[in-house]
Amino acid sequence: TSLVVEWGARTGREVLTLQVSDNTDARLLVGLYRCTDLPGQFVWEPGLLTRAVTGGAWLLIEDIDRAPQEVVAILAPLVQEGVLTVSSLGGQVRAAPGFQLFLTQREQAGSVREELAKLVRTVMVTSLKQEELKSVIKIRFPKLKDLTEKILRMFSIITSPQDHTDYPDQAKLVNTLRSSRQVSVRDLVKWCKRAQDTFTNNPSTQQLPELLYMDAVDIFCRFIHHKPIRSFIAEEIAFTLNISKDQANYFSSVHKPAISLKHSGLQVGRVFVPLSSSPPSLPPLHSVFSVTRHTSTVLEAVARAVTNSEPVLLVGETGVGKTTSVQFLADKTGRKLKVINMNQQSDSADLLGGFKPVALSRSLHSLRELFTSVFCDTFSSLDNSKFLGH
Repeated sequence: TSLVVEWGARTGREVLTLQVSDNTDARLLVGLYRCTDLPGQFVWEPGLLTRAVTGGAWLLIEDIDRAPQEVVAILAPLVQEGVLTVSSLGGQVRAAPGFQLFLTQREQAGSVREELAKLVRTVMVTSLKQEELKSVIKIRFPKLKDLTEKILRMFSIITSPQDHTDYPDQAKLVNTLRSSRQVSVRDLVKWCKRAQDTFTNNPSTQQLPELLYMDAVDIFCRFIHHKPIRSFIAEEIAFTLNISKDQANYFSSVHKPAISLKHSGLQVGRVFVPLSSSPPSLPPLHSVFSVTRHTSTVLEAVARAVTNSEPVLLVGETGVGKTTSVQFLADKTGRKLKVINMNQQSDSADLLGGFKPVALSRSLHSLRELFTSVFCDTFSSLDNSKFLGH
């Protein structure tokens, strides 16, 4: 994806991206009619595919191996003949000059589907090699150039544990890491960004490796569900960053981040979250939320992600404090928090919004309340109770 986006930026092309899944409706690619604010009026809204074809833009469709068969059927005549069938635009639409279609597929998904292999030219994109990663780190994060070898070894511990660790049960180690979240170069870049910021703050010689280690645990270890393996990987990372085994055990089982509320923000362990807007009065810190070691550790990890504008997925049983932790953090830092409960019937309209049919009585309810208020201010409500009761 980054290759296509960068290529488009350097050549001055407009690049449209679309993520597809097995639930993707083929009509969304072509376009559909949507209702407007005027009752009974509908306008044609072209989809991304139609916009790219008519505008001569580049279109990148990600995870094409997960697309339903009808999506592939729409793309086939476009790739073979350069024609897209859009009945609402008068039948067939020929692709404008400059149009280019790119498809992506993850290698773990298996071989390329036969119908796709016949339509497109397949190019294998391999992961960056060690020397390439070393160049990326030195160029993008110059303050980390002296730690390049340690960073690469730390990354190799996660991606190739069987080659860089001596865990007694290697098969279980590999299977556990494979069944967990896949670590990629994107995670390595995320850690490097955090490390670069840590160097910018000029920590002491003793604090620096500890701060780097805690960020590494958050990014590379916290998602591992098997506790012994999680602790083992954390110890291997600690050894790489010159952290003793006792220090690693202390941070994993004893350390409780201190939480303090200040006039300018909330301090959660090593992380300071500034206020977005100063509230008129600061509520007591322990008014509702119980600050235990577990909740303090979770809050510190979430706060660190918040300050770096990183999305967070909290995993746990019902009632363990996932929502409450985020509500506490939002409340103490003056953030506005929206909570949406999702279920199997939820769709994109619950997040994006949209038009939906409503009863006329519901639409007129607010108007009736306004009319009643103005009427009662103008005339006697007792004398006109029969009229108001209709």
